Amino acid sequence: MQRLRFLLPLVAFALSSSLAVSPSVATLKKEIRANYLAINELAQRGQLKVAQRQCSGSGPEFSLLTDRSGNVRRYLISGGTSDSAVTWQHDYDTAGRLTFVLVTYGNVHGGEAEWRLYFAPSGRLAELVRSGSTALVSDELLWTFITREPALDWKTNWCP
Repeated sequence: MQRLRFLLPLVAFALSSSLAVSPSVATLKKEIRANYLAINELAQRGQLKVAQRQCSGSGPEFSLLTDRSGNVRRYLISGGTSDSAVTWQHDYDTAGRLTFVLVTYGNVHGGEAEWRLYFAPSGRLAELVRSGSTALVSDELLWTFITREPALDWKTNWCP
């Protein structure tokens, strides 16, 4: 019983410390939303350098948006066929960490799907939100083009 009295405050302290260090998902999503809006504002003002390339034929198109310091802030990959299209939008914070991925899918039959992936500063996936007809597309496709290293991906760019 003595040991338990000694250990309980330590356990409580450890739990409260770990909870204080890692932000809640709601707080994290607010920070990610602020970063998303900041990137949109920089793009609207023309303060992001945009580089684009496309794989030959009907391959995917890549867009890399960098700020004045050369930091990648957004990386887009889009592609499709005559009857469907999918886009991966990656957002990065000023430290170069992946914060958010928005994947959108649509087809000529009216099928639509959207995935929102929220990443913690540690790099782990904090939340995945699916909406629409997500059963139309496999999770394998969802993860195909997600990248934490956009500059490296830009150099290799997945072209066959």
